[in-house]
Amino acid sequence: MTPKTNRSRRTVPLIGVCVEALRSHTRRQAMEQLLAGEKWVDTGYLFTTEIGTAIEPDNLRRIRYPLRDAAGLGEMRLHDLRHFCVTLLLRLGVPRHIVQAIVGHATFTSR
Repeated sequence: MTPKTNRSRRTVPLIGVCVEALRSHTRRQAMEQLLAGEKWVDTGYLFTTEIGTAIEPDNLRRIRYPLRDAAGLGEMRLHDLRHFCVTLLLRLGVPRHIVQAIVGHATFTSR
């Protein structure tokens, strides 16, 4: 997927727990690819169906809602997670300019 602007393309630093979760996911996805065999579609996406294709929005909602509810996040929309991340990083003491770089904001204002 192409970002909206050239400035949108950036490297995002991840904490160890996120890196390990992504590595674990990649191992599971490699197993799914082996199990799918010739049915596998190599889209290059990080999160896919069991055969490598893009996850349909309705299916994503069916997966995400139970996870969201189990985590006690209420009616939080997917985009709200971005704001939640900013709040969490700031409360963890991450400097504002680093948080700004992570989320790709040109300016940073608190509400």
